Parts: sequence; structure tokens; C-alpha cells
Amino acid sequence: MRTYAAILFALLLAVPSMQAAEPPLYRGRSITQWSDDLSHPNSVVRVEAAQLLGRLGEHADQAVDSLIAALRDRNPDVRLYAASALGRIKHQPEKCLAALTKLLEDRDEHVRFSAEWSLARFADDVVKLPHTAQSAKELEALLAATEKVLAKSARNLKHLQQIADARKALLSPGGRVAETTSSEQHLTESELLALLADVQADDRLTQLKATDRLGRLGRATELVDAWRTMGDDAFLSWHLTQALIKIGEPAVPV
Repeated sequence: MRTYAAILFALLLAVPSMQAAEPPLYRGRSITQWSDDLSHPNSVVRVEAAQLLGRLGEHADQAVDSLIAALRDRNPDVRLYAASALGRIKHQPEKCLAALTKLLEDRDEHVRFSAEWSLARFADDVVKLPHTAQSAKELEALLAATEKVLAKSARNLKHLQQIADARKALLSPGGRVAETTSSEQHLTESELLALLADVQADDRLTQLKATDRLGRLGRATELVDAWRTMGDDAFLSWHLTQALIKIGEPAVPV
């Protein structure tokens, strides 16, 4: 009798662990089943699967390979939501950075922006992870390739800055982006003129770095002057606004 009771007790203890081994269900279906829907013949089903996997975020990490494959889907909505999902899951950064960077050349502008947004999320995340010197070097190289493409096509300069900051952090010994030093607070006239010229450069990345530095140095007057001479450049306008806000100036110069 005692032997039977002991066996029964052991089985009862095992039940929670057996239940925990079962894959979690979302709307009554497993991650694997939702991932399989990414290759369903009906595009509506594929879009719904990509949307749901994105909402699940890190819980859908096993769907990364299927989502990367979905970036080549013929339907732009599937590509858009698959790209967004990867940025929400933020798993396997090496694979995702390479795949999303390729997507920056997609023919659909909304798909390109989704890829850009997800790449920025990865950039924010990778610097927080532990890295060997080799893995940090590999990630920095991937981000460098991303930065090169985004420098020509970024729709949001903040995303480009996030990529640049992540690269800098991966290359620095402490893994952190260096802050402005006190020696930077005093620019020579030639340095200031060079910065102002960079704000008007043709290269987006050069513009971004110059604007950001002027903002960190608190050079509101120069930023406002740049605003008045830049024309209708929406990219630069947004970033100049952010730089002015950071130093307490009104967003719209008068």
C-alpha cells in the first residue's frame, strides 16, 4: 500500500514538469503552427501569422528562421510584418541584421521602413549583450554594412544614429558610447566652420553626426541658422528639431 502511495505521489509531482514541457499555445495554436502559416498559400493567413508572431515578441524566438524566409514573400504586407516581428523578437542578431539590411533595398517603401525600424531596435539591444572580441567584431561589421545603406536612404535619422552609436559601443573597450568630453566644449573657429559645413553635406551620415555634435555642445544659435538655410529637407529638419529640444530651445525657430 505504501509502495502504491509513493508511486502515486511521485506521479503527481511529475505532472507540473510534464505540463511545463508542453509548448505554449497562442489562440489555441503553438509557435510552430503559427510559423508554418508563414508559408500558407493564402496571403491573408501569412500576414496574420507574421502579425501575431510580432506581438508575441521574445516568446516567438523559435520562429526567427521562418520569419527571415518570409522577408522574401511576394506579398509586401507579409514582408513588412515579418520584418517588424524580427525587430520585436530580437533574437539571433547576426542572421537578422544581414537579412534586414538586404530588405532596405525592397521596392516597397513601407517594407523598407519596417526593416529600418527593426534594425534600430537590434542596434539598441546588441550592445547590452555579452560579447567575445570576435562576436563584437562580426556584429560591428554587420552594422557597418547597414549604416552604409541607411546613410543614403534612412527615413528617420534617429535610426541611423542608433546604428552608428551601436557600432561605436561595440568598438569601445568598455562597450559604451563615449560621452562628450570637456575639451569638446570649446571649438576653434575652424572646427566650428567645418561642423557647419558638415550639416550641409550631401552625405546623410555626415549631416547626422554634425547636427548631433552641435546639439551635444549646446550650440543652439548655429542649429537655428542651419534650420533657416536648409530648405525643405525633412530628414535634417527632424534631426535639427531633436537637437534643439535636447538643449531646451523651441522646436520651431522664430
